[in-house]
Amino acid sequence: MFKQVFWFVVLSLTWSYGCLYYINVTEGLAMNGDADNGSDPVLIPVFDIHDPDLNISSPLVEPVNNTSVMSDLYSQAVDQVTTSIYPEESLISECQVSTKNELTVIKSPSFPNNYRSNMDCQYTVFRNSSRWCSVTFLFNVLDLEVSVGCSKDYIDLVGEKLCGYNPSGVTRIIQFQDSKIVMKFHSDEERSGLGFLLTAVQEECPPPSCDKKLTDSNFKLSSPNFPSNYENRRICDYVIVKKSTHVCKLRLQVTLFDVEYDDRCEADFFELDGEKFCGIMSEGQIVEMNFPNNEMSGRFRSDYATSRAGFLFDVTQVECPSEQLVTDESYVKPNNNSVEAREMTPQNTKTTQDTKHGTYSTANEN
Repeated sequence: MFKQVFWFVVLSLTWSYGCLYYINVTEGLAMNGDADNGSDPVLIPVFDIHDPDLNISSPLVEPVNNTSVMSDLYSQAVDQVTTSIYPEESLISECQVSTKNELTVIKSPSFPNNYRSNMDCQYTVFRNSSRWCSVTFLFNVLDLEVSVGCSKDYIDLVGEKLCGYNPSGVTRIIQFQDSKIVMKFHSDEERSGLGFLLTAVQEECPPPSCDKKLTDSNFKLSSPNFPSNYENRRICDYVIVKKSTHVCKLRLQVTLFDVEYDDRCEADFFELDGEKFCGIMSEGQIVEMNFPNNEMSGRFRSDYATSRAGFLFDVTQVECPSEQLVTDESYVKPNNNSVEAREMTPQNTKTTQDTKHGTYSTANEN
């Protein structure tokens, strides 16, 4: 996921009544899945212009002949916009650069003016620590000479060449294979373009898998990171394999259960065989479920906010009384949508409400 940073593109500069403006395309924070994370494009004044060589006491009608002044003002304006959004220490415009910052803004030499001919630049992003596993390169501006196979001017990002013009931006996520990621920029002796402006963000490593396949008759089942609080945005899948055909039930005895509560168990929850549990259960409380099939599936999920202590169960596969022993051929689970299944639910799942320490909720999805 991207860090909460300002992505921006300076589309154009415009004059109006003696003031220079830039178009602010995106205001606000860039978030995953947020398609409309800012306001509509707005004109924002950069600075007042009072140049005796320019007749700007009224809106411009005739083009200004002093192109060097216009170019300087354009560069100043874009630099001011850039530095107002990104910290100055994160901006890099040299040709040979190494950085280990978590966020680095890199622009081609001379940007926003055209880059020079016959350049060979190298930008190296060093891994800040073992906490970071990849770098997201977001090209806010990409304007290089077009050529077949990017054979003339190009960016080489870990073997992939980029060139041409892309107004909507290009994103690449590159995994660290060792301690660094290298990006190269090359220009030939022919015509040049505006260049590039990109943001390089080091991304955190994903947490280790918490999925489990459990085959013992007796075992402990705990939330990820237990005995510390579970992390946000975790999904753990569990598969409990029946030890033998003599097993009829699964018994979970609570050592600790403290999972974020809501009445439908939709935020954080522990789920077993389609039934969700959340809230608080007291120590020693027992949950018992029928175990008709060869396997039983479970899941723990946490959302993006609120972390609690989690859970720890002592789990036992309970054998049937001798007269109820079944064979492999009899493993048929009732249809959960059938009347028979709904009538069995109160008998198949035995729980006790915790009145001393709070309440918990169970929510069957069917």
